[in-house]
Amino acid sequence: MLLATFLSFALCIVLCTCQHLAVYNTSLDDSNRIWLHWQVDYEASTVIFQLSVDTIGNGFVFGMSDDGTLRKADLVVFWTEGNSVNAVDSWTDSQGHFHTDNSQDYHLINYTVNNRKVSVTFSRRFDTCDERDYLIDSGTTNLLYILPEYDITAVSDLNNVGMRMCMRFGAKRQQLLKTDMSIPPFPPDVRSFDVRVNQARIPPEETTYWCKTQSLPILPAKVHVLQYEPIITPGNEETVHHMTVFLCGNDLSSTAGYDGPCEGEEERTELKTCKHVIAAWAMGAQAFAYPEEAGIPLGGPGASTFAMIEIHYNNPQRRNDIVDSSGVRFHYTPTLRRYDAGIMELGLRYLPSMAIPPRQSGYVITGYCPAQCTSKGLPAGGIQVFASQLHTHLAGTAVWTKHVRGGVDLPELNRDNHYSTMFEEIRPLRRKVTVLPGDVLMTSCKYNTASRRSVTLGGYGIHDEMCLNYIHYYPASPLQACKSVAAASALDRFFDVVYSLFEASSKPANVADDFSDMPWNSLTTAYLTSLYRRGPIDVMCQKTSGAIFEGKWNDLEQPDIQKPQNPQRKCRA
Repeated sequence: MLLATFLSFALCIVLCTCQHLAVYNTSLDDSNRIWLHWQVDYEASTVIFQLSVDTIGNGFVFGMSDDGTLRKADLVVFWTEGNSVNAVDSWTDSQGHFHTDNSQDYHLINYTVNNRKVSVTFSRRFDTCDERDYLIDSGTTNLLYILPEYDITAVSDLNNVGMRMCMRFGAKRQQLLKTDMSIPPFPPDVRSFDVRVNQARIPPEETTYWCKTQSLPILPAKVHVLQYEPIITPGNEETVHHMTVFLCGNDLSSTAGYDGPCEGEEERTELKTCKHVIAAWAMGAQAFAYPEEAGIPLGGPGASTFAMIEIHYNNPQRRNDIVDSSGVRFHYTPTLRRYDAGIMELGLRYLPSMAIPPRQSGYVITGYCPAQCTSKGLPAGGIQVFASQLHTHLAGTAVWTKHVRGGVDLPELNRDNHYSTMFEEIRPLRRKVTVLPGDVLMTSCKYNTASRRSVTLGGYGIHDEMCLNYIHYYPASPLQACKSVAAASALDRFFDVVYSLFEASSKPANVADDFSDMPWNSLTTAYLTSLYRRGPIDVMCQKTSGAIFEGKWNDLEQPDIQKPQNPQRKCRA
């Protein structure tokens, strides 16, 4: 507490012109030897950092890299000389060797030295246009630190074999360019309830989806959810991968009392009406608060009285001793806000039709929410999107959603170029995005299957894949999910050509086997890529009730962008 107070005080002294900026902080290491505070100055396109380090030897290193390793990293190296501090902009090559950067783009603002405790304040522009520097954007950043055990007096010291063997290295994922969304305090009439599993015994399988239905509090009049947050059973933090809470239909005889694996949920009468998402959480996310003008509606005449929680457990060791009572806590108020909020699912349907070829380092697939669906599902005045949560499984490395109106590419709804499935925050957008009926939303995911020798299919397992963007918006609409997949008719033709070309004696009976059994080489991969980029799509345009909007949803043409964005880099002068 004293450390945090000191750092905040120091920031105010050094950055007196930036008192209007929020201060964020995180510990970079598990032992809390390295604390990072930072501010974001969007007008100056600059991040102001303050690093407080309890050093081991003389010197320490802070930096960023694409993959969280010391390969091709952007670094600043610090060491002391008496009561002064040196700060040198540096970089590492593909072998992890350190070099001094010709362009010094980290700027030391202030420092204090007290024996082994050193505090440095410094700045870096978002984009320096230096090819050796990391481009700081609104997505995830892999922050790096090094604590050498021996003294350093130059950047080249870090290349010494003895030094490299005796330095403590770590990485932490963080969003640096945060949005400072004002969160009002809870009103006096706030109340809470939990939706959670109860002592669920998780099977010794790598992937389990567990579903449990439960009754909601008795709410004769409508209320608004202000915030929800995860409740993770201690010890299960690495097992609970993501959770979704749905409202169910009011057929109590079929909905009440289900508690078990979700497999076959489309066929289970207990679960098939549970489609209306009211909360989505994934590993890395914290509590999520709604803006002061909106909240998720619950209760009132005719409203759902049951909810279902669905939890994805990742159990790679196939342990048979996991017992879990995790879930989601909701905070609500009877004092209604101006708007009902909603959550909508964009992207690709997680079906075997979504296939990622093996041995690919950056394979991109796109899911479409076409104009035909937004025209039917959105209110006439459109919706305001204020937050977004991106989601894939293990192979996903980047996710983004494009927003298109009348063929014109508008600013993207969200993007994370350094995405990790282990860090899926619900991120407030810096500016609310208006999506109108007739707009198109295109969600793309990039995958790395370079180490995989067989095809990766869309599905629920952790080694299967998904490509999703859960957008949070208001006012609530009847549109729950707007996703696509390659058209079944086009895939049939694709498999006919592939199996004919390679003179296969027979073609398997389903898409999963078709993809698994076909030969994968540069030709078949290029053919599939062409189909994904230009072929027709089948669309899921689903209501919150689970029903599909009326319309023609199969064999639609892919939406196209006639006027793409051409963003200009804002580098230093």
